[in-house]
Amino acid sequence: GINSLTTVSDYAFNNTPKLNSVDLGKVTSIGCSAFKNSGVGAALMPKLSSIDDSAFSGSQITKVDVGSITEIPSYCFENCVNLVSFQSDAMFNSVGNGAFNKCSLLESFRINEKEILNSEGRFDLSGVITIGEKAFGGNLSIKSVYIPSSLTKITCNPFEYCRNLECFESDSNNYIVRDKCLYEMDKVRTLVCGVKNGTISTEWLRTEKDGNKYPSKIIIGNSAFRGIPLIGMDFPIIVELVEEYAFIDSGLQYYTWTAL
Repeated sequence: GINSLTTVSDYAFNNTPKLNSVDLGKVTSIGCSAFKNSGVGAALMPKLSSIDDSAFSGSQITKVDVGSITEIPSYCFENCVNLVSFQSDAMFNSVGNGAFNKCSLLESFRINEKEILNSEGRFDLSGVITIGEKAFGGNLSIKSVYIPSSLTKITCNPFEYCRNLECFESDSNNYIVRDKCLYEMDKVRTLVCGVKNGTISTEWLRTEKDGNKYPSKIIIGNSAFRGIPLIGMDFPIIVELVEEYAFIDSGLQYYTWTAL
């Protein structure tokens, strides 16, 4: 028959593990947890303009193709362990908390026909303004991340448990890269996102001291190295605070203190 479905409301198909196929071709709006824990295997939504929190969380979805949406809400595709491919007609401004958390197999990420997560594992976030905690947690394809000038806010660590993440690049005035790790630019420097076998550089601290930009202290941020493989860590003496979950599940075996 003719499909006239344009809106799927909150919890409409929640916990329907045997529902493996659904026609979303004309759908423009999907509500909170609408397909959470469903058996839906693919979501082709070319007319979609609005989607709410946890819409497909825990579903069996393997492929997502959406229209022009301005944000990926919190936990929208969290724990979609079979998700391999995501495509959107336009770049979104915001990625919410846990939006793609535990999507470990996600390897193809296309925006307007451009691969922003390429075959070499470089993740280009150009156009994104805000990213929430755990947004891309557990992704095994990401090896490097480009932080654009547009990005103004990162909440905690969006890349926790990204065990193959090796480095960051940044053109943002709000975030700086030192020894491949990402720091928030402030009077107090916070290491926001760590990398595989990452270190806290003392060289750049000396340089900034010589240039009268010596930070009063360094903070290892919430979940900074959470789930990121480490063996040992040297702490400069101006590390004054290690926040919650900073090194949980990192495999860290020891740390030492280093004088400047």
